[in-house]
Amino acid sequence: MKTLIFLIVLLGLSTTHGALETTSPVKPKGISIESPEGFLLKDLNTAWFQSPPPPSKKGIHMLFRAPKAVDGFQALLTIRVDKDVEKAKSIKQYVRQWMGDYKKLGYKVLGSKAFKQDGNPAYVIDVQNKKTKKQVRQVVFFKPEKAVVITCIDNEKSFTKSLPECNRVTKSFAWNK
Repeated sequence: MKTLIFLIVLLGLSTTHGALETTSPVKPKGISIESPEGFLLKDLNTAWFQSPPPPSKKGIHMLFRAPKAVDGFQALLTIRVDKDVEKAKSIKQYVRQWMGDYKKLGYKVLGSKAFKQDGNPAYVIDVQNKKTKKQVRQVVFFKPEKAVVITCIDNEKSFTKSLPECNRVTKSFAWNK
């Protein structure tokens, strides 16, 4: 149920955030942002701006926006922390819990793959919604007590241009030791 709520929040962000303009840039390039949730974005080097998460979107821990909108849509990246993971014993089990929800919400899974980042399990899922013309990359980082989900969303036709920035933020992710 929490996953379905998360995906609904994701859809809500994709339809409501375009009118919001970014006003506060991420600090100078090459910075690190430490989260009280037990992770950090280390040596972050992005042209995207950090914005406060919308108060109405519960569970979104951090939000980054592209510097400008393209065709009326401003690409964004959200970081969500999920502490309700006790049912999942592994990252694959955690991801599998909500993989079927994509189709229910009109998304086609383009690909998914488990990988390791800094020796820790991670999972990437790419999905696309032909009706809304949105493309999404979600990257999940998992520990037994929590998961961190980084979601990048943009228009289908602009996604390949915003993907390198999404990947830069994602590659900067590390669990605090």
